Amino acid sequence: MLVAGSLLVLLCFTGFHALFMIQSYLPPSALATFQPMIQSSTLRLFAVGIVYICVVTMAAIFLSHRTVGPTERIEEELRKMIDSGGASHPIHIREGDEFESLVETINAWVDNVQAKK
Repeated sequence: MLVAGSLLVLLCFTGFHALFMIQSYLPPSALATFQPMIQSSTLRLFAVGIVYICVVTMAAIFLSHRTVGPTERIEEELRKMIDSGGASHPIHIREGDEFESLVETINAWVDNVQAKK
């Protein structure tokens, strides 16, 4: 959410800065002619910017959950193994999650340890 807020502030600053710069440099006669176009362009910039911020924020949330969830699950299962004194059971995460190959490697290690007992 911090990133979305920062992007929103940047979008507002950019839009207002452009609007004020145009109003400062255009002569009053030209400003009267172009003001409706400038305002509609500024509104479109804000609308597209807000949509962009929403899409980027949702993508960031989705991608972070695909990484954080499996990481927490692996950590939890490894702590259970430590607390129980050994590798007692394989780790399971959802298919398609990140770190699937890491879990397969850990499970192969668990199988190897159990086979040696």
